[in-house]
Amino acid sequence: MHNASLTDLLAAQYALLYERLQYFVNDLPLPLRDDVFHAFKEPGKPFASPDGPRFSWAMITLLVAQGISPNVNPRLAGDVAIAVEIFMCALDLIDDIEDDDRTTIVQAIGPARVLNVAIALLMLAQKVLLSLVNEAINCGLILSLLNTLVVSFLKSVNGQHLDILLENTKFSDIDEKDSIRMVDIKSGSLMSVVMELGALCAGAEREICDKFAECGRLLGIACQLDNDSHDLYELVCSMEQLGPERSSQKPIKTDLIRGKKTLPIVIASMQGNEDKGKAIREGIITSWGVSLLYRERALECLQDLEKRNIASPLLRLILQL
Repeated sequence: MHNASLTDLLAAQYALLYERLQYFVNDLPLPLRDDVFHAFKEPGKPFASPDGPRFSWAMITLLVAQGISPNVNPRLAGDVAIAVEIFMCALDLIDDIEDDDRTTIVQAIGPARVLNVAIALLMLAQKVLLSLVNEAINCGLILSLLNTLVVSFLKSVNGQHLDILLENTKFSDIDEKDSIRMVDIKSGSLMSVVMELGALCAGAEREICDKFAECGRLLGIACQLDNDSHDLYELVCSMEQLGPERSSQKPIKTDLIRGKKTLPIVIASMQGNEDKGKAIREGIITSWGVSLLYRERALECLQDLEKRNIASPLLRLILQL
């Protein structure tokens, strides 16, 4: 199947998923509902454009399930995928608040309301999974899905806690391994659960679930390192082109300002180079290279799954592997 046909198929899947997402959001009371819709209209989120986002957590979960079991219960797989999208949106909002990032939604409605929306979304994700009882889904499976989501959440929160603690740690006391370990716990665990939940709802054996989870973990690390590298690059370029005063008015990440121990910043601090600009550039390039290595490992993992005919070509397309 050509990429154009695959893209059309994805668009159709998007439409069905986000119609279902809208159903669950519409059930929320006002005025909370309006702010939740605002969150889902942020760049990269489901309602940001009529064609759907370029990347979707829900689609990953759904495609994993369909690849393993083409005849998987569509309501089961779809609602699990929607729960994942809601869950990840909540964590994005919490991360923005904890990192004091001046994102567009934070500037529009304020950090207090953003935090409240995040809490509501965490509860809504669980409500979506619990609603599967009404679809005659096995209660044991529903509990397994909930438990997997909660365990992943606690692991990611621990990673975020480590991230916050590292802000007050001297650069001389940490190295690349500490930074990558934090990314593994914080971000790797999230992409891992996105794929594992898809395998679980498709009734896959534990070994298959673990394989998809490992693929997600590796890709999650790769994506976070890539994001950290690009965020730092964009921040440096912004400050160079606009100057500190004008660039501070933009909705930017605060990694450099807060002394976050992301991999490119840690590597830059280890250069021992008086030219800070050069050190930062070297940190960005090296970190990006490490992200490519993790992406390659994720691809190898996915290829193993494809050889078993349990990974859809659409999955590789949306993962951009």
